[in-house]
Amino acid sequence: MSGIYKLTFTILLLLFMVTSSSAQTKKAYVKAANEAMESNNISSAAAYYSSAVRLDDSDIELHFKAAECYQKINNYSSATKHFEKVINSERISQFKEAYYHLGDLTKLTGNYEEAKVLFEKYLELDNDSASIFHQKANIQLKSVNWALDQLYPNGLKVQWLEGKINTEYTEFAPFLINDSIIYYSSLSFEGKNMKEGIPTPTISKILRSMDGSRGWRSGRPLKPTFNRTNSHNCNATLSGDGKLMLFTRCNYNSKNELECKLYESALVNGKWQSPRKVDSKLNKRGFTSTHPAIANAGAEGYIIYFVSDKPNGLGGLDIWQSKRNAMGAYTEPVNLGPTINTIFDEITPYYHNNSQTLYFSSQAHVGFGGFDIFKSKATNFTYYQVENVGSLINSTFNDQYAVLNASGSKVIFSSNRPTLENQLMNFICCYDLFSFQFSDTIQEVNVDTTLVVEIDTTTNAEEFEIFSSFAPIKLFFHNDEPDSNTWNTETEKTYLETYDSYIKMQNEYELEYSTNIRGISKNQAINRINQFFNSEIQGGYERLEKFSSRLLIELESGKSMTVMVRGYTSPLAATDYNLNLSKRRISSLVNHLKEYDNGAFLPYIDSKHLQIEEEPAGETLVLPGVSDELEDVASSIYSPEAARERRIEITRVILD
Repeated sequence: MSGIYKLTFTILLLLFMVTSSSAQTKKAYVKAANEAMESNNISSAAAYYSSAVRLDDSDIELHFKAAECYQKINNYSSATKHFEKVINSERISQFKEAYYHLGDLTKLTGNYEEAKVLFEKYLELDNDSASIFHQKANIQLKSVNWALDQLYPNGLKVQWLEGKINTEYTEFAPFLINDSIIYYSSLSFEGKNMKEGIPTPTISKILRSMDGSRGWRSGRPLKPTFNRTNSHNCNATLSGDGKLMLFTRCNYNSKNELECKLYESALVNGKWQSPRKVDSKLNKRGFTSTHPAIANAGAEGYIIYFVSDKPNGLGGLDIWQSKRNAMGAYTEPVNLGPTINTIFDEITPYYHNNSQTLYFSSQAHVGFGGFDIFKSKATNFTYYQVENVGSLINSTFNDQYAVLNASGSKVIFSSNRPTLENQLMNFICCYDLFSFQFSDTIQEVNVDTTLVVEIDTTTNAEEFEIFSSFAPIKLFFHNDEPDSNTWNTETEKTYLETYDSYIKMQNEYELEYSTNIRGISKNQAINRINQFFNSEIQGGYERLEKFSSRLLIELESGKSMTVMVRGYTSPLAATDYNLNLSKRRISSLVNHLKEYDNGAFLPYIDSKHLQIEEEPAGETLVLPGVSDELEDVASSIYSPEAARERRIEITRVILD
């Protein structure tokens, strides 16, 4: 339940008044913020710290505290603004964790190159390998490097669950029955007579929805015996034989922190019995136990998975396992160990009985950002290897609570990713339910292989996405290069020539951008240019070299291949001119391949075993907001936003 907040109520909390006559003083705001933190009222604390720094923008410690609070309530834009203030200050050595947190936030946007730089900056300042943030930064760095190498396929898409099941509040913890019934939880109910000081009056209940002709129907809450008044009731899961239900019930403790316990109900003579708290072996006093999952164990009963911060774990929330026999007795829980659990949080386990696979979410195993969904195949309920389920399902945001139908052809999960339907952008408040239907042409996604093979049964063609060691392969150009001021569609220059001249312009970019850009500090502007040149321009060329080497190996093995290349421009100049410019940029890549390794590709190009298919897009795919004002060169030429549009991309490689 931690981290899930109702957006409208949070906004109402942001600016309520301090009643003393000195309310407008910095000291009063800080005092109110500290008191809010003591009562675990993070939203109010964020507002008070933010008000305090408006009175004294030079107080870096308060910027750091405000940023931490905003990050906890998922107000990513405000957190980023305050962390950027910290890293550009002279006191960064005292608050070096700001680099780590900003890297985490940047990773959520999918800007892995910039996140990589930020994590590396943090590790430069923190050389204590025993510190928890040092360990986490190394894990994050490994994850970012992994994400840069992954395949981002088009075509198959995650679907927002249609109908009335998703609301403006948070929906989470789905459990699917026969593809037509979902038990799930919703944080959309108003609590009554709540304890004073508790951060939110909304509570969650367990609901049941059915799939109708117009999508999923509005959920109906289960009976009050399952949905106790003024408690959070959630995370319902059923056994494969339909005879046992487990769920979570959470209440605020003396510290105003949610403490969750597991409850169970058995189906007897067609009726669910009144829920009772699960054995104290699983529900350790003073700690949280939540997110239950049930695996069938035949005549022996069930294997129960759950999440807890109880002692003897590996850090944060861990996944534990216990056996429940036919008489209802539980064994002492066992931690699933370092294959599954890490020093970060591992949550929302689900066991798919038909494939004997455990699904769960984690912040630590290599992923795309936030919580990703992972799977691990079981052998006698023992786990040896963890796999990310891939970018078909996971996003840079928090993806959790994955459940599958019996055949494994559909997955339903909860995510706080922005969508056209929920209209959430900078303030990521609430979670919705999503589904993904696996195509007949893609039976399994293995993100760790060197070549991911997609077989299209309608054309009998094998398509190799040669990406997992290099992608995305983006190659950048200076404005109007190569061969400026010409309408030619081809060039004699190679990409290496344009790259060499471009990389030497870094000082010019830093000067022009930092001197004239508005809205950010000079140091921040220089850092942005530095990151773009070192990570994106240089990194793109390095991936091109690795890609070229791999491509040659495939051709030498007897394959015939088509390389798809798309050309882009910024919005400066006329549309027709930009279309020709994008063709010239593709032409420079063709020249690069012709000269690579003393002409190693030439025999394959001449024999058409290697073909380049051009997709000139010009300015037609420019992102909104990129400047086309020639007078404002800081924005239209020297900004990273404009520079990122001046590129070509190797989008895919097809084995003919």
